[in-house]
This record gives sequence, C-alpha cells and structure tokens, in this order.
Amino acid sequence: MNRLATIESSVVNDGKEDLKRLAVESFQIFFIHTGLNKTLLALFLCFSLGSAGMQAKAAEGPDEHVLGAIGGLTAAYVYQAYLNIGMIGDSVANKSMEPATGKELLRSVLAVMDTVDDQLAAVSKNTPLSAEDKKGLGDLQKIIPLLKIQGEELELIWSTKEASHAKKYEAARTLAWDKIKTTLGIKD
Repeated sequence: MNRLATIESSVVNDGKEDLKRLAVESFQIFFIHTGLNKTLLALFLCFSLGSAGMQAKAAEGPDEHVLGAIGGLTAAYVYQAYLNIGMIGDSVANKSMEPATGKELLRSVLAVMDTVDDQLAAVSKNTPLSAEDKKGLGDLQKIIPLLKIQGEELELIWSTKEASHAKKYEAARTLAWDKIKTTLGIKD
C-alpha cells in the first residue's frame, strides 16, 4: 500500500497517531525528493489530508480543526504569494535576476495559485460551511484573481516594456494589498 493510501486509510479508520506519523514521514520524504519549499508542501498535505478527512466525516459535518488549518494556510499562502510576486518583480527591476528566471519563478507561483484556487472552490462546493466560514473563504478567494492579474501584468511589463502594464500591475498590487490587509486584519 502506498503512503497516500495508508494516510487516507488512517483518516477513514480514525487512526490519529498513525496518521500523524505517516504525515510527518511523507512530508519529510516528499520534501527531500522534490525540493519543494515547506509552504507548498504544507499546503499539499493540508489539502490532501483535509480532503480525505472531510470525505470520511462528511456525515458529521466539517471538522473545525481542518477548516481552521485550511483558512490559516490559505491566508498565509495569499500573503506569501503577494510577497513573492513583488520580490520577483523587484529582483528583475534591480537587475539582480534575469527576466527569464523571473518569468519562470513567477509562472511557478501562478501555477500553485491555480491549484490553491481549485482546491478552495472544491472545499466551498463540497463542504457544508457556516456563514462565517463561507465569508472568510470567499474573502480569501477574491484576492487570488488580483494576484493573478498582478503576475500577468508583470510578465507583460517584461515582454512589452509598455507603461500601461506597469500601471495595471500597480493597480492590481495596491488593490490586492488592501484586500489582504482587510481580510487578515493587518494594521498599517
């Protein structure tokens, strides 16, 4: 039996200690073999384990700990994606990174963002959520398109050198930051 099947079996059978041990082992093995960063890996495990756990407990309703983890990790991811896009843009602008490298990194950030967006849509669609949870999830989901626009405009700045894309980038960045601050309760 592969590790994911064992993990899902543990979730279904409520083998909490086995699940914890296997999750940690899987995290370590996957991290070593893929070289992915810890944030991406934590999101992967959260969504994998969270989805399995939610399926097993669908009749009981959503697990508040799983929902809290999904919300917390999503908030952290949105904030980190915002920082990553800005850092990549600054690195290319300051000539400490080649545009081709910036484009490659930016595309990886945007690809993960698509995955996160799809996973959040699945959670929203397939999980009975309280009004408060729906609002919190919806607020986070509204930030993702702004980050995607920001990333797309950054690529267009590099490829076209047109000032209009710089204005769109800044507008998306400003709006994304305002929504992140409001949603996460960040004070100036």
